[in-house]
Amino acid sequence: MKIQRRRKLGRGVAVVGAGMSKFGMFKDRDSNDLFVEAYREMVSSVNRGIDPTDIDALYLGNFSNDFFMHQAH
Repeated sequence: MKIQRRRKLGRGVAVVGAGMSKFGMFKDRDSNDLFVEAYREMVSSVNRGIDPTDIDALYLGNFSNDFFMHQAH
């Protein structure tokens, strides 16, 4: 019988906040504006505040932005 070992992460990982922009058509706003909206919501969702210099990574997801910003291949 093979015993599986659990792998340990090299360092601690934490998700401390999340944000999302509103859904809809915004003729006066582009994807950068929507990112800023989501970022601000993420910062305000943290209970004790966050220093932006402490953020190691941000993960962004979107759908079809490349078509709307004329960047599709």
